[in-house]
Amino acid sequence: MIRAGDLKGRPVVDVDGAEKIGVLHEVILDPAALRVAGLAVSGGVTFIGAQKQMLLPSSAVHAIGPDAVMVRRPPLSDDTLSYLSVLPRVSDLAGRRLVSDTGTLVGSVCDVIFDSQDGRLIGYEFKPPNGSASVEKLLGVGRGRPLRYVRAEASLRIGTKLIVVPEDAVVDAVEPDIEEDRVAPGRWHDVSTEDPTRELVLDQDRKAS
Repeated sequence: MIRAGDLKGRPVVDVDGAEKIGVLHEVILDPAALRVAGLAVSGGVTFIGAQKQMLLPSSAVHAIGPDAVMVRRPPLSDDTLSYLSVLPRVSDLAGRRLVSDTGTLVGSVCDVIFDSQDGRLIGYEFKPPNGSASVEKLLGVGRGRPLRYVRAEASLRIGTKLIVVPEDAVVDAVEPDIEEDRVAPGRWHDVSTEDPTRELVLDQDRKAS
C-alpha cells in the first residue's frame, strides 16, 4: 500500500525516452472503478508563467520506485483526455467530512491509499475530528503514523462537502503497514477502457457543471 500524498513531487521519468518529464503533481481517481485513473504531471512553465501539466492514464505507469515514478507515454486520444479531466483528484476530496450512515462524524479526508502493485483504491485516509492524533504522537503510541481510513469498496456517497459512509467501513489500525513496493511492470491498466456506460459515483453538483 502507498499514500498518494507520499508521491507528490516525486520525479516522473519516461522509460523509453530516458528523460525526466516532470514531477508528480496529482493522482487522479476513479472512485466508481475503485482504481487510480491516472497522473497529473507538472513540467516547466508556459510563456505566460503558467505551469505546464500533462495527464497520463494509469496504463502509463511502469514502476513506482523510492526515487522516481517510471512511465511509458502512450498516444492519448481526446476521449482519454476528456475522461481524465473530469475525474476527481486527491485534492478535490481532501478536507471533505466523513459522516457515518448512523450520524457520527468520522473525520475529514486527508489522503488516499492505494495498492502500488495494480493501482487499486484501498481507502480514503482521514483525520479524526479531535486531537487524538496529536496526543498519540506526543505519547509515542504505535510505531508510526496511525492508519485510519474508510474502505474504498464500501457503499460511499460522495457529495460536494460530505461523504456518507457505512459504519462498518471505517478501519482504524494503530500500527500501519504502508510500504512503497515496486510496481510489477504491466500490471496497471487503463480504467478508461472499461465499460463506458457505467455510472460514476461523483457528486451531483460536479456532474451538473
